[in-house]
Amino acid sequence: MIKLDLHIHSYASKYKEGRGIVDASTIENVNVLLQKLNEYDVALFSITDHNRFWPELYEKLDELIASGQYPQVHGLLAGVEFDVQIDPEMSKCHIITVFDAQNNKENYQKIYDAIEQHKLEDKDAYYSKRDYEDLLREIGLDVILIACQRNSLDRHNGHHNSLSETTMEPQKLLMAGYINALEFQRPNVEGILRDNLKKVPVQVGLITGSDCHEWAAYPNHDARRGNPEFVHPRANILPTFKGLLMAVTSPETRINQQENRNREYVQYIQLGDKTIPLTNGLIAIIGENGSGKSSLLKILQGKTSESFVKKIRDKNSITYSETDGSKRLYIEQGQIVDKFGKGSLFPPDNFLPVDHSEFRAAYTSFSKGILDCIKKKIKTREAYKQLEVESLEYNELIHSASYYINLLVDSDYAEIDNVHEQYDKDLHNLLETFFRMRSDNYYVNFQNELNQIIELLGKIYGAVHEASDAKVVERLVKNHIVSAQIEYDQKVKEAATSQQLDQRDYLEKRKAFISKIVNAARKNSEDTHFPDSPRVIHGCSINPRHGFSFNSEAKYNDRDVIDDFLGKMFTSDYKTFEALQTIETYDALKNAIYRCTSIEQIDRQFEHNLDSFLDEMCKTTDYIVDTSQRNETLGNTLGELSLAYFKYMTEHETERCIFLIDQPEDHISNNNISQKLLRYFNSIRTKKQIIMVTHNPLLVVNQDVDQVLFVRKNGDKINVVSGCLEYEDEDINILDLIAKNMDGGKDSIEKRLKVYGKENRLDNAAI
Repeated sequence: MIKLDLHIHSYASKYKEGRGIVDASTIENVNVLLQKLNEYDVALFSITDHNRFWPELYEKLDELIASGQYPQVHGLLAGVEFDVQIDPEMSKCHIITVFDAQNNKENYQKIYDAIEQHKLEDKDAYYSKRDYEDLLREIGLDVILIACQRNSLDRHNGHHNSLSETTMEPQKLLMAGYINALEFQRPNVEGILRDNLKKVPVQVGLITGSDCHEWAAYPNHDARRGNPEFVHPRANILPTFKGLLMAVTSPETRINQQENRNREYVQYIQLGDKTIPLTNGLIAIIGENGSGKSSLLKILQGKTSESFVKKIRDKNSITYSETDGSKRLYIEQGQIVDKFGKGSLFPPDNFLPVDHSEFRAAYTSFSKGILDCIKKKIKTREAYKQLEVESLEYNELIHSASYYINLLVDSDYAEIDNVHEQYDKDLHNLLETFFRMRSDNYYVNFQNELNQIIELLGKIYGAVHEASDAKVVERLVKNHIVSAQIEYDQKVKEAATSQQLDQRDYLEKRKAFISKIVNAARKNSEDTHFPDSPRVIHGCSINPRHGFSFNSEAKYNDRDVIDDFLGKMFTSDYKTFEALQTIETYDALKNAIYRCTSIEQIDRQFEHNLDSFLDEMCKTTDYIVDTSQRNETLGNTLGELSLAYFKYMTEHETERCIFLIDQPEDHISNNNISQKLLRYFNSIRTKKQIIMVTHNPLLVVNQDVDQVLFVRKNGDKINVVSGCLEYEDEDINILDLIAKNMDGGKDSIEKRLKVYGKENRLDNAAI
């Protein structure tokens, strides 16, 4: 992370400045500037004079920087602050134009000669947009354009030389890539611009510049005009033109980012005598298939049990700086697929069990009610059928005198139906629940309300309980009477005469005959209507955790499942309530119940079918909702759940600070990589060390990794070269390696690095 300043003036700006503030900013005094830059740790800077370029000054600065006298100062970029009018009839703006002159005298001369040919003499003069573009074409060097912006992009009047004061649509220039970055002065303006740029679908760098004119007063404007709010911009780059280009094309990862807070990371890899330092950030391992990338990752995890990995380690004498194994999270290739297949991609306790008790109780009661109604109807029909064959012949014995009293008690005399019993139990349980709530401190603020509920419910319970008790007493009394009658009849039979026994037998037949008539009449009056279908029941558990909602949903959740119930319980001819109402015999009931083969099986098979239905409906499906994306439900595809896994891991893995990931792009579309996966990894790049093997250039170029390890293999030997994206020397060029060795690498680089000098760049931007 280096400091930079791309807005410093020299004596070459004299024609626009008064009061002698640049008089001492000359070649003879460059040591004054370099001493100040060294003092403030400014590693990269540019002299950007007003519409002027001073090649001799640049040559002198290059010489002194190369001497090493100022160890904190590493790079100088050629630049000019041009006055440009973008839209006719509007004011001008300042555009700091940084050239890729490569510290070459010939390139310096190109810039100087072109400006001299089209030099502005009047201090208020400016270039038109076309003249400015023609001038840049004439110079022929790649450039980075940084426009001055001193206020909101929506403000179009004033005297600040801002981009928004020379065009009504500055956002269009930013979206076209015509302007690469904006320079602001005051900290509050940065906040305003960040808000403005939310509407612009491209990344725009925001930087500050000292605008220093008097070098001895650096970083102030001059000795009389201070710059107390100025803070040097920082960038995670090499101090080169390409480094600056990387910063302005990926400001969210390069400009003014925080230092990595992680203190536990792999600091180096040792291959024999070669030490490869590793950055504490985002590292991509790239190379051809079979080059040993995955093996290298396994070695860093300490996973060397496989013979080919052990062979590569031993043949190349690979070691690495020791780290706590518990701090590493290793995701090998295929591991996500394996976990996905086993349903273990996320911790199982994230999905809470669904409470099915209400659903089971409702359909158990409903099914019992249906079966009871059918059986009642069958019994009613049987009672009437019995009456068709029953007869009783009158016998005079009924009037014969008898020494014994004939007690005629119906056989079902003691069978009392207590309709109050279940309601009595339900009300008792409700009261017990409210008593527990009243004693729970959680409800301390609701004591009055609970007392009122208990009082009202107690009155209802008292009346129902009294009625239920009366039935219990009635059943006991009648049972005693029946018991006494049976004992009395036994004694009578032992002492009665034959005629008396015949008389008693006739009276028993008469009683049974009357009982059958009464029974048929009673059953005919009973309600045989089917119970109402259960209401739709909610069956879903929801567990919000870490920006997701882990949901487990039963098949019956918020659904009318009556058709499912009928289909599971009954055969095809009886899958409607109308058909079930026609059942009048046990044989028909047997045929109606699914898989029932005998009348004796009816109850058992009916219960079995009910259990099957309940088990089927209570099966659950787990799914995840991304609550940060408008409650978007993630599908069950491998790609979608892989994305969810990476988001979950990057946001909520707190213990482990070294991530080793082999091909995170597997099964994820390029669109989701660009829109989501890059964002997930960027969110933790200053908190953890991420080392990933990848074949996807999006995860290297667009991700803007901090370091690239390029792996080559020659037999059993591997060679690794490394550097940041912009690194190049006489032997290697990292971007060139990416372009040549990754499918789509060249396209990814070209899309990101739009610079002047590329075909049609100016014309497209102008459109």
